[in-house]
Amino acid sequence: MACVCSCREVLLLAGMHIIALTSIGSAIPCFSFFLVSIKDEFNTTSGLVGIANSLSIGLTALLGPLASTMSRKYGYRSTVVIGGLSYSLGMMISSQVTQVWHLFFSHSLMTGAGVCICFQTMVIYVNLNYKRSVSIANGVLFAAIGLGILIIPLACSVLKMYYGWRGSLLIMGAVSLHSVVIATLIFRKDFYPLSEDDKKCSIDVITNNEDRDTILHNLRLFKKYPRLILMTVATCFICVGYSGFYVHLIASAIYKGVTDFQASIIFGAFGIGNLAGRVANAIPLYFGWISEYNLFIFCMFVITCTMSAVAVSQSFPSLLTFSLITGLFFGIYIPQIPAIVKEFVPKRVFARAYGISLVPSGFTAIFGGYIVGALYDKIGNYKISFFFAAANYLIVGIMLTIAEIITKLRGKTQKISEEEDSDKETHV
Repeated sequence: MACVCSCREVLLLAGMHIIALTSIGSAIPCFSFFLVSIKDEFNTTSGLVGIANSLSIGLTALLGPLASTMSRKYGYRSTVVIGGLSYSLGMMISSQVTQVWHLFFSHSLMTGAGVCICFQTMVIYVNLNYKRSVSIANGVLFAAIGLGILIIPLACSVLKMYYGWRGSLLIMGAVSLHSVVIATLIFRKDFYPLSEDDKKCSIDVITNNEDRDTILHNLRLFKKYPRLILMTVATCFICVGYSGFYVHLIASAIYKGVTDFQASIIFGAFGIGNLAGRVANAIPLYFGWISEYNLFIFCMFVITCTMSAVAVSQSFPSLLTFSLITGLFFGIYIPQIPAIVKEFVPKRVFARAYGISLVPSGFTAIFGGYIVGALYDKIGNYKISFFFAAANYLIVGIMLTIAEIITKLRGKTQKISEEEDSDKETHV
């Protein structure tokens, strides 16, 4: 029976990986690749097209509580199917727009909301059901993003030569519809398909008055678990830098003089690093070389350096190298976010805590792509734009390092105080 359960876990994870590839791994990289083509066709600014894509990225975090609520009320299968339909249709409608503002409905709203509902539901599922190997499962699920960054721009480059950006986007949307079929096949109707004990526990949580899924009760989590505030603020800064760099990486490479195909290779190198990081991030954690929290901080400082290097690089080899390294550490730190949140709160409120912690970062992600694009429109190059993106990671690294030092100092102070009290009691 244990073997059957293990096989089912593997099959489920493989299916969720494919769904993630067709959602967050496909929709955002696809639009980023066509950013310059859309900008030229509608004769608009990089900032305007960038904010349309940033809104989509922002909604993948902003609607986290919606994904949590829907999965709790309607089950994983229905929630993922609804999300799959939304982002697939959004991509296909985006291929037929006649005005640039139409993209704010088709891509920003439909695609962004669908990706969030689909992907965040699977993140919640993995962290609640894969108890023995949650780090590995998170790595495999998040690796779909890196794989998408690797193969989607290359596919779009080939499709664009034959069908243009509109036809390519339509085809990619049609391919993404396969996620609906896969979700229908792999998810059972049960709330927690893998564990009857977890299923019973989830019902207890929903019916418990102290853990009701309301806005007020969700906000109280920040008061009850203060470390959740720290991680929420950190993700806010991260999403500004991430969305700005991610949305404009291909455009910056093209404006530095490389060809469309070379730009897709640079983005693909970023994807290779991202994929390797998401798969390999569990290795140092498995052997106990470093904690999730310290690994996260280390990645912040490394990305600050590599992203700055991308900003000043002008040649194709240097852009390729530093994009690869940046992608590697992107892939390492992203799966740590739900794992760190899970350490900060009890399991019974993880879904709510993870969803509500993503909301503020969704707002900040909206402005990342716009600010980076607007800086380019004003200055004429992406150097200052990417320095701005890198600065957000530096702020997070410093902030979390200071918080860790304060926590350790408080722990030592508390330990000394306890020892003094113990000495007094012994003396008496």
